[in-house]
Amino acid sequence: MIVEAKISFKEYLKLSYQLAYTNPVMIMANCIGLIIVFGPMIYSIPSEWTTFSQAVWALVIFVMLPLRIYRTCTVNFRSNERIKEKRSYEFTNDKIVVAGESFKSEYNWEKTYMVRELKNWILIYQSKTQAHILPKVAFGKQLGEFRALVKSKPFIKQKLESGAKELYPMS
Repeated sequence: MIVEAKISFKEYLKLSYQLAYTNPVMIMANCIGLIIVFGPMIYSIPSEWTTFSQAVWALVIFVMLPLRIYRTCTVNFRSNERIKEKRSYEFTNDKIVVAGESFKSEYNWEKTYMVRELKNWILIYQSKTQAHILPKVAFGKQLGEFRALVKSKPFIKQKLESGAKELYPMS
């Protein structure tokens, strides 16, 4: 199976925000921050300390974190020419072959860390932090075939979309 994809900066940024804001640590930090920001307002607890801490947390949650994610994405996207290239992914039973305009790589499925499916994305992790990013639309009708291929690899961590079994049952 061969899949071709090219990722724009806008798509990359959107995915980065999605991954950041679904991370449990980020969710917890945002919940704590929102309690600190809005808690004193709800319970009418005025003091200089609560006002200062509210301002700091509000700045961090609503300004600094999103700006940091944006800045990191911008630097990563601009400095990595390969991420901007159109890529071809060939998935066989034994390996994954990734070819761009300036590179070609082969990976054995046995060395793949995890395959994760999001609403609009397939992420194929080579390590805990490095992944190949493929938009699901690039798979077209081959998405079910790809899911079946991944499911046939029990040694790979799999986080496929719930309901995928009902939509694409393995025969």
